[in-house]
Amino acid sequence: MNQILLFKCRMHFQLPLIFLIASSCFFSCANRVTPSGGKKDITPPKIISSEPENYSVNFNKKEIRIDFDEFIQLTDLTKQLIISPIIDPMPEITANKKSLRIKFDNPLKENKTYTFNFGSSIADVHEKNILENFLLVFSTGDYLDSLSVTGNVIHAENLKPEKGILVMLYKENEDSIPYKKLPDYFAKTDSSGRFAIHNISSGSFKIFALKDKNSNYLFDSPDESIAFSDSLIVMGDSTSAHLELFTNAADKMRLKNSALEEQGKLKLIFNSPAGDIKLTSVSPAKNPWLLEEYSAGRDTVILWMNDTAIDSLKIVVRQNEQPVDTAVFALKKKSSGKGALAKTFALISNVNTGTLDAGKDLKLEFTHPVKDIDERKIIFKKDSVISSGAKISFPDSVKRKLTIKYGWKENEQYDIIFLPGAFKSIFNAENDTTKLSFRLKPAAEFGSVLLKIKTTEKNTNYIIQLVNDKDEMVREKNISSSEDINFEYLDPGIYRAKMIVDENKNNRWDTGNYPEKIQPEKVIYYTDLLTIRANWDLEQEWNLEK
Repeated sequence: MNQILLFKCRMHFQLPLIFLIASSCFFSCANRVTPSGGKKDITPPKIISSEPENYSVNFNKKEIRIDFDEFIQLTDLTKQLIISPIIDPMPEITANKKSLRIKFDNPLKENKTYTFNFGSSIADVHEKNILENFLLVFSTGDYLDSLSVTGNVIHAENLKPEKGILVMLYKENEDSIPYKKLPDYFAKTDSSGRFAIHNISSGSFKIFALKDKNSNYLFDSPDESIAFSDSLIVMGDSTSAHLELFTNAADKMRLKNSALEEQGKLKLIFNSPAGDIKLTSVSPAKNPWLLEEYSAGRDTVILWMNDTAIDSLKIVVRQNEQPVDTAVFALKKKSSGKGALAKTFALISNVNTGTLDAGKDLKLEFTHPVKDIDERKIIFKKDSVISSGAKISFPDSVKRKLTIKYGWKENEQYDIIFLPGAFKSIFNAENDTTKLSFRLKPAAEFGSVLLKIKTTEKNTNYIIQLVNDKDEMVREKNISSSEDINFEYLDPGIYRAKMIVDENKNNRWDTGNYPEKIQPEKVIYYTDLLTIRANWDLEQEWNLEK
């Protein structure tokens, strides 16, 4: 009896709990849940009809309508759409629900094949799936032109592919054509620098590549890069073209900028290498500067003045005895603060984190040219013992760079102390106490490469460069015939061998000049990468005869 009562008592407390759990499940199941909707749509819009049909002939209408299987939108049409030949004025192109419409204001040219490449501009509305490179082609004549030209565009100086470059074809054979007329056909290069122009008529064409900065299809700005072929392109079954893009050499040298950087230091920047120029002061009548310092590319000149009493300066720039530009400076002398004549000057060295690379001289560069040097105030120590035998020289005529040669050895500590007055600038400023402490970086931490250059060419100057992964020149040597070049003490890493055919023998790469029909100087890279390892000598043969 007691057992039965106990059972009933337990059931009395458990039934409400079971009821609550069941109720919770019921109401939870009754909640509304948004349906999954199935798989995500990844299909771009499909064309279901076109009026007139794509690739039709004898087109003479004012409107084209293309219907799709879903709602569409146009994105970045002005940059994506390429119409060749160019239609002026541009047709009105709109997207309305599932239709794309093209309306022409004026009749099109007779017997022409037109191509509309929409790039990535057409997509569906909901998922934005792109219909890539949809091509609309039609002819206003009895047949479709079917010839093509393909090729690539690279940068002339580093041979890297150029993206988004116009490649233009012209029927007319005038040298001035890219300056004044729109192309008959054109296309743009992709990310690999490649291009393809389709549906071209038969015949011969001038071909150009243009970095069109103002988007007007004309070579009309000095900062626009261009490439051209020395011969006409004759259309055939497999026509191809290789174009090397360059910034046109300046027709006339001019002054880009001039400024008073600090008291006694004037900087003039030109639009091209200065070459053989002459700077003459016309006010005052006598040149008030002591030194002229040219940059490595000779497009920048620094004038170091020894007369700071004048308050203005006018300079005439001459080339081949002809005036090409004028620079005017306002000179305000200050006794203190910004713009005052420097009372001290500093130096920097090629000592990096307490080490000097093996095989290198110690090099110093000063903020101002040096007028006097007092070697008695230069203390040279080897392993804390005062030593002698270091040779000091200035490799530049301006005396802003100084070289210290010594038989540096590994595992030895070097200290060089420059006491105040060791160097005096042209402004009579003296250096503060400066100490350089360093060891020689072991030769075993470097590698080398021996390039065995072979060529049959004579009287040609080749500039052989070793460049890093950023195409920055690390080492360089000029040769004129077959020669073995040994580049030593190289940091481990990946390098490339680069050759410049220095046709004018001025020891630098020169760009082209379209008005003069001069192509840029040829650049060739060795096919393979050069992997430099520590304590390893690499030997590579480079046959330029092939």
